[in-house]
Amino acid sequence: MDRSRSGLRDVLSSRLGRKIIVVLTLAVTVPLALFAAPMYFQTRAVAVEEADRGLKDYARFCGRHIVQTLSVAKAQLAYLSRGGTIPSGESYFRNHESIDPKTDHFPPWLTKEIARDIMKTGKVYLSPPFRLQEISSDGDFAVGMALLAPDGRILTGVIEPVHLWRGLATTARSRESGFFILNKNGIPVTGVDGEMSVSSNAAPLVPLDANTSRPTGASTLPGVGIARWAHERLFLAGMFLSDEWGILTYRREASVLDLPWQLFSSLAVLLLVSALAVLVISTKTAGYLYSPIARLTQEAARLGQGQWDAAVHLERDDELGTLAHTFNDMASAIRASHQELESSHRELQDLNLTLEKRVRDRTQALEESEQRARHDALHDPLTGLPNRMLLGDRIRKTIQECQREISRRFAVLFIDLDRFKTINDTMGHQAGDEMIRGMAKRISASIRPGDTATRVSGDEFAVLLDEVRDQEEALAVATRLHEALAPPFDILGTAIQGSFSVGIALGSCMTTDADFILREADAAMYQAKAAGRGRTCVFDKPAQRAVANRMELLHELRRVVAEKRFKLVEPKKSEARKPDDRGEIFPASGEP
Repeated sequence: MDRSRSGLRDVLSSRLGRKIIVVLTLAVTVPLALFAAPMYFQTRAVAVEEADRGLKDYARFCGRHIVQTLSVAKAQLAYLSRGGTIPSGESYFRNHESIDPKTDHFPPWLTKEIARDIMKTGKVYLSPPFRLQEISSDGDFAVGMALLAPDGRILTGVIEPVHLWRGLATTARSRESGFFILNKNGIPVTGVDGEMSVSSNAAPLVPLDANTSRPTGASTLPGVGIARWAHERLFLAGMFLSDEWGILTYRREASVLDLPWQLFSSLAVLLLVSALAVLVISTKTAGYLYSPIARLTQEAARLGQGQWDAAVHLERDDELGTLAHTFNDMASAIRASHQELESSHRELQDLNLTLEKRVRDRTQALEESEQRARHDALHDPLTGLPNRMLLGDRIRKTIQECQREISRRFAVLFIDLDRFKTINDTMGHQAGDEMIRGMAKRISASIRPGDTATRVSGDEFAVLLDEVRDQEEALAVATRLHEALAPPFDILGTAIQGSFSVGIALGSCMTTDADFILREADAAMYQAKAAGRGRTCVFDKPAQRAVANRMELLHELRRVVAEKRFKLVEPKKSEARKPDDRGEIFPASGEP
């Protein structure tokens, strides 16, 4: 028994076995299916036709019931208007009251305009169905009725829902159906199904033809699921002052197709029994063909996975036996070729690993060299601070930001060590380098986060204040720098007191050139030196011109001394003297 089950599983798991079973099964089941399908669809069409006929009868029944109820209610309200009385058990109305048309006291479903139409036409007014909120949040729908009494007052009443809908709900349960009351636009105002649930949509439940006022479209009803439906008009306009009502009855598709589904189930059982019989017969047939092919497939899979001892031992003198011997010869040839290929692959893999390591090391060395070159190009080798090139780039970025935000301002501070040449000449260049590194550390520690400290050249440093409110904030940073640089520097065991001059240039959205503001900060620094060194000056053009003139005179004097083109002349004491714009004293005659 276990061997039979195993053989069946093997046959069903193979493509060849499944093909044999499918072919034999189709040979039996397809003719049965071709016979059963027309029978099912014919039965389904009959069931649908019967359901449609029943829905039409149900729609006419609902219409007659509602029209009869409204007619009786109209007669009762007319009787009440003439002073008659109706016992509470026989009255169709929940309540009724007499209203003076001149007052504003109307029920919610009646307006002054409708009251005037009642008095003008003398017709009985019938309201659209409305929910009785005083019963519950999902209460039944009721209908209001109003007519002109003989005394000139308007008699109103609300028809009990039990007289309008409850009988129809019982019928709906027995028919497995439901209905909707539609207004003239096809929008449902109330609905009842087999469970007495109420539905209301804001859009038309089913489109109505503009000429015939009848539903248009397919046989499926949106809003209530797939259903069969029928439509019936009530023609209330001749009896009442009212919009036209329509009744739309429906029945869900599942209840319509019960009989066809029963037939379909019987046919399915017949097809299943036939398929099982074919399965037993085809399994025996497929087993004889499948077993050797399955062994060949299994050994071929092992050979593909690298198990080189794969072989098929099949003692048969037919084509399958010849195929097994051919497979064994092929497996032996592949085994020998693989051993040679594996040896070559190991050698190639070793060479590839060596090459990859060399390429990786070379790439890493090139990346590190490129990073060092990029860093060295933008930083000072002595202090590690950004150099003049990087400073210019950051000033240009700050200028662009100021042009986007016009109220923003920035500042550049130029710092110079006074008499740095004296330190180099007296203590050597090593001491000078130590002095420069000490200045760089103190300046970097004194500036704000986001600002940039750079070494411009020699003993000159610059600080970019990325954003300042005004000149006073820049002066406050300069003061901190003076305080940080004031303590003596320990240079090669010797305490050296330095003096520093600071120049400040302010920038704004009007600044367009980074080199220009650097020159202004440099000029302000020279103003500080000219004013006595060890102080801070903010750039201004008049003072800058005086410093420029003085520097030009100093340059000319150095050039004259170097070229030995001067002559010392002592003027006579009696000759008058006057200063010229260079600040020197010349004879009044103008001779040197």
